[in-house]
Amino acid sequence: MAHWTETQPYPVRTEEEFVAFLDQVGVCLWRPDPAADLPNLADRMELARPDAIWDTWFWKDDLHIARRLYYGKLLGGRPTFVSMEMLPALIAAQGDVDPHTLREQGRISSAALAVYEALCRCRTLAVRDLRREAGLGGASDKAAFEAGLQALSALFQICKVGITGRSRGTYGYIWGLVEEWLPDTLALAARLRPDDAAVTVARRLAQCGAPQRQRIYERWFGWPRDRAEAAVRAMPT
Repeated sequence: MAHWTETQPYPVRTEEEFVAFLDQVGVCLWRPDPAADLPNLADRMELARPDAIWDTWFWKDDLHIARRLYYGKLLGGRPTFVSMEMLPALIAAQGDVDPHTLREQGRISSAALAVYEALCRCRTLAVRDLRREAGLGGASDKAAFEAGLQALSALFQICKVGITGRSRGTYGYIWGLVEEWLPDTLALAARLRPDDAAVTVARRLAQCGAPQRQRIYERWFGWPRDRAEAAVRAMPT
């Protein structure tokens, strides 16, 4: 199969063209990262000016909220898009990620658990309200709060479910639980074995020319070593 930079139509200029491209590759970063060489929107747009990627700022929110794709800081904390067809496999490949268990194991912070529990109580909250409900409203708590959001997002526990406004000074996010926002997707993910799901994701990326690197699957995707190794080993040579 052709490398993802060579697929048609080319280049991406509209939301519709981007969704079509994402449906081809399954997983896509917002901007390129030489450490991984994964599909990314900026390169697919063949940008004429370095800052043109900012023209897509509303795409990530509008298309996500419309459930035409899934967006979050998912892979190594990088802004990442996932096609709705690929999303169940990417979620399933994480395996068991219960926040309470992860906190007991020391794998997520107390702040992350507080954010999760706040959303379990209130279901959806704008950022300011979420910080207050989680007990992280102080100026010194901001970094811990942001890190908690990122950790829970990467584990597919929480996601953005709305925006508070579209004008300068009002633009912000409303957060909710993935299990309530995309229940059908989670039901599909629950039917997949984590190892099989990891192979599905790796195979799609291999088909579009992305290099298969175990360390990327461990560090960026968050897969355990044995799962990442098995997924790479399952790829045709």
